[in-house]
Amino acid sequence: MEEIVFHPEARVELFDAANYYETCRPGLGQEFLAMAEATSSFIHTRPFVGQIIRPPYRRFLIKQFPYGIIYRRLRTVTYIVAIMHLKRKPGYWRLRTQKNA
Repeated sequence: MEEIVFHPEARVELFDAANYYETCRPGLGQEFLAMAEATSSFIHTRPFVGQIIRPPYRRFLIKQFPYGIIYRRLRTVTYIVAIMHLKRKPGYWRLRTQKNA
């Protein structure tokens, strides 16, 4: 069975960003979640579309928002390691890969 799996900290990042955007403008948090979900589905169906940033990890940008999804493909599973703000310290997510590589 094919699926998308989020690292627990990536899920926290996703909802933290959505909550932030919701405080900026009502409905914007939901727009962010919808765009992140659409992006996750897109990379799941096209796993090699993202830019390789550290093999085997790739990054694909979320349209309309300054975030990227850091992921890798493991057979039929797309494993999302981070929902990374593009202005955040690069590579912070790498510690997560040591436990789940």
